[in-house]
Order: sequence, then C-alpha cells, then structure tokens
Amino acid sequence: MYHGVVRTWRGDGKGETRRLGDGGNQVWEAIARGVLARSSAGAGRFREVAMLDAADNVMAFMGRTKLKAGATSVNAPAQVVEAPETDTPGPLDIPAWTEWGRWLSSVVVAAAARGEYVVAERGGRQSGGAPFAVMALMHRPEGWVDAVEANPAPSFDPWPKPNPDGSATLSAPATAQNVGVAGLLAVQAISLWAATPLDVVLTFCVSPDGPWSA
Repeated sequence: MYHGVVRTWRGDGKGETRRLGDGGNQVWEAIARGVLARSSAGAGRFREVAMLDAADNVMAFMGRTKLKAGATSVNAPAQVVEAPETDTPGPLDIPAWTEWGRWLSSVVVAAAARGEYVVAERGGRQSGGAPFAVMALMHRPEGWVDAVEANPAPSFDPWPKPNPDGSATLSAPATAQNVGVAGLLAVQAISLWAATPLDVVLTFCVSPDGPWSA
C-alpha cells in the first residue's frame, strides 16, 4: 500500500491496483503490524490477506484471530472500505522511496519485537528467489545483530562488493539507530527491481532467535 493505493494479488497471480476510500487510513495503520489476517506462503512464512468483492469494488481487511476446531463461525474485527480500480502510479523519485523506506524500517522493528523478520519480494504467489531484500535481527554470541541482505544488491556505498550470485549483506550491532535505517538500506536494493512499493509484497517469517529485545 502506498498513499491510499493498494495492489492485490489474486490466487491466479493477477494483480489489481485499487484506491481505498473512507477507512483507508485505518487500514494503513494496521498493514504490516501483525494484526491483519494472514495466509501461509510456505513453512514459517506468512503474508497478509484481504477479501475483495470485485463486483461491488469493496475490500474487507480482517483482524487476526485464533481458530477453534468445530466452530461454526469466526469472530474477527474488520475494516470494510470502498476500493475501486485505479491507474498504477508511475515510478517514484528518491524522496518518495525514502519516505516509504522509513515506514519499512518501522515495520522491521515491529516484526522483530514479535519474533519475525521481513522479506520484500515481487508480488504474486511466487516467492523464495531473487529479487528480494531480507531485513532481520539475529542473536549472536556478541549480542543482537541487524542484517539486510539483498539480491540484486546495489553497487554503491555502503554496500559491499556483491557475491558472484549478485547478493550482498550489510550487518551491524542492533542499536536503535542501526535498526531504524534497515528499511532505508533495503529500499536502495528494492528500487532496483520495483518501480513503486506497489510492486512489493512483504512476507513475514518466523525468526529462529525469537523476539528481539533492545
């Protein structure tokens, strides 16, 4: 989602760009915060999902809830908004990518506190290969480490020389300052293969190191 516009990816792989009406701000505040319904994208990998009524141009963003075997109904909070199709925005400039990168940094911090790390990938149902950008906090003997891995990786500072497969990793102690720029560093790589944030899907993965404690 970016500036009130969201791209949905259907089960058949088709993407649709839609502008959210009243209630879109509440959706923006909930997206990527671990409170919306999810679907599995592989072992230990999850993506947020919404319900789309294409005939009436309405979307429902459901809250996460625990399911109970044998239940005949599911109670979950929901935000239902108008969502007509709209044109896809053109490529972003550097200030716009920077704005989204700051938001992405806040997503990384929130995910780490839940015991998850974040993978930025192309939209659609395909996942697990390049291009990607991984933003993770890992526990090492010396303490928590903040790492951003990208493929393809930028060829300019502060990124190191890419590996033969095109990937590279930046890592540093997980101070508040370093974690706070993880999304900005990732955006340097993401903008190599995405014209806008609408080309990006965020996948949340279970961290083997558990929740991050600053």
